[in-house]
Amino acid sequence: AGGNLLRRTFLGVGIGAAWGLVARSAKAGTGMAVRPPGAANEDQFTALCIRCGSCIRCCPPQILHHDVLGHGIAGLLTPVASFDSGYCRENCNRCTEVCPSGAISRMTITEKRRVVMGAVRIDVETCALATGGECTACITQCPYEALSIGQSSDGFPSQPQLDADRCTGCGACEAVCPVRPTRAIRVFAPPGGSQGRLPV
Repeated sequence: AGGNLLRRTFLGVGIGAAWGLVARSAKAGTGMAVRPPGAANEDQFTALCIRCGSCIRCCPPQILHHDVLGHGIAGLLTPVASFDSGYCRENCNRCTEVCPSGAISRMTITEKRRVVMGAVRIDVETCALATGGECTACITQCPYEALSIGQSSDGFPSQPQLDADRCTGCGACEAVCPVRPTRAIRVFAPPGGSQGRLPV
């Protein structure tokens, strides 16, 4: 049984690397994906990931899903994060513990809390608070206290304000935003496809 597992892992690593190299020039999706915390930069990630699904299966809030050509051929079946109904919990690092290929780095909870998974963007044109409503869902739900009520151009406190030095892109804000069909606050892949770290 051990030999079979070793052969499958070796084959998977080989297939993942080959797929990443062959498909790298054919990225024709809708931009880069938000990856699990600790993911290698985009080019390395698509080459290293063996599409085993271990991170997806172990994710408690079930925010990780297999990519089905949403971000180009190179990312096919790799894990992507979406925040429709949950977020990357600040007290969880399970995906970083199960990756067998090195596509996701192992890290402690403390280290994981400093990883910037993505970049948050606020659409003040559709934000309920910015358009006169009383919504503060994203502000009250942010586990890193990265959102507050800021001033609009007329000087009144009437829209969410992001402190990028505190934001990890965990998706808690997007998960609770009541605006539909497109949420007013969303998480996108980090610039350049490489995850950063919060200041100490």
